[in-house]
Amino acid sequence: MSCGAGGSSFYPNPNDRRGDGVGMRATNADAVRRQRAAANSPGGGGGGGDGGGYRRFYSARLNGISNRITDVVAEPSSARLRDVAMAVLGVYALYRSLFTLFRTYLLVAREPVALMCVGGQAALGCTWRYMWAVVYIVAEWAGDVAMWWVAGAVLVFFAEEIARQFPRKAKA
Repeated sequence: MSCGAGGSSFYPNPNDRRGDGVGMRATNADAVRRQRAAANSPGGGGGGGDGGGYRRFYSARLNGISNRITDVVAEPSSARLRDVAMAVLGVYALYRSLFTLFRTYLLVAREPVALMCVGGQAALGCTWRYMWAVVYIVAEWAGDVAMWWVAGAVLVFFAEEIARQFPRKAKA
């Protein structure tokens, strides 16, 4: 191919006379992007040092959260009030999502199409009605769960502030 998108774009350029041992030089946009990503990645290769050229996403905050979860699973007595509250509220959100999924299933799979689609339309003809009904069901779930997350965050904040007022006594 003359556009540089073929396999020949990964071979060294015979006109490159730099002599610095670089070898390959990219001649199309995708190869350039891969080479730049490989040069900028922490391992030099982007894919775990394998030279793949794809940059991996890294977030110190997410890494800290996963490390904290690992620590609590390994040593449950190290769980703080905040960890317990997040676990309880997460389980509550999953519990409420079961009802949301069931309502969505009833709407999409069990309700007669004639109840949702006026004028004798087929189900595909009034897809937008189904979409907005599902959005409404999910919004009800989010409103119910978010209310408890906010209440839990306020409760944990005040509980931690009260606990800070009374320092722990060192064990002898």
